[in-house]
Amino acid sequence: MVIITSSTGDGEPPSNASKFWRKIRREKKSDLLSHMKYTVLGLGDTNYSNFCNCGRVLDRRFEELGASRFYPSAWADDAVGLDLTIEPWLQGLWPALKETLAKLNTSSESSIDNLSQSIDQINFNQEIKPTVERQLSSCNKLKSDEDSISYSSSLAELTTLTLPPKPTHSLSVKLIESSEESNQVLDGSQYHAAKLTRRECLTHDVAIKPVISMELQLSEEEFLFEAGDAIKLVCANDENEVDLLLKR
Repeated sequence: MVIITSSTGDGEPPSNASKFWRKIRREKKSDLLSHMKYTVLGLGDTNYSNFCNCGRVLDRRFEELGASRFYPSAWADDAVGLDLTIEPWLQGLWPALKETLAKLNTSSESSIDNLSQSIDQINFNQEIKPTVERQLSSCNKLKSDEDSISYSSSLAELTTLTLPPKPTHSLSVKLIESSEESNQVLDGSQYHAAKLTRRECLTHDVAIKPVISMELQLSEEEFLFEAGDAIKLVCANDENEVDLLLKR
């Protein structure tokens, strides 16, 4: 198992991993994961407390439950650049995976051979006697001339039958005329259309964390920002990339 995880809040697991963490944290068997090989890549930032806490507690918990590490775990720091840790870790991961899988395949083939030898030694001529006998008591036998759930002469003679009441409606559906939707994904007064007039990269081309200076054209009525405000940019997707994704 290869685990790649970030941390959120005060070193807590991401929302899609919280249920998994609660599950393995409650386990008591020290050999629960003794059959498992694993490694962990934690993503974090040393500017925050509890650096890579989620990855570290998972790594420790897997070891406590008996799992063995097939490749050293690593902790990537966004403060200096995640790639400084991720790239060399990935380069060593693939050979380690290949070696581990080869050992597992060899072990599986050996187990299959041992199982085949055990099957060959079984004496198929040995008589197998039944250990359980079922007897049907007279009280459980169904007589065709007696009324029952499946057969009732008195029920067949009835001309009017009483049925259970229909259940009440729990869902109401109303059809409305279809209308064309606007091409704008985001609606609301807090969003404003803007035109990119200038773009300049302030860092080197190979910088791990590039910094870009951009100028946006807005009308005076829409310009409601002040120095220090944080804004969110929603850019249009490239049509070629969208078409390629839809074809897949």
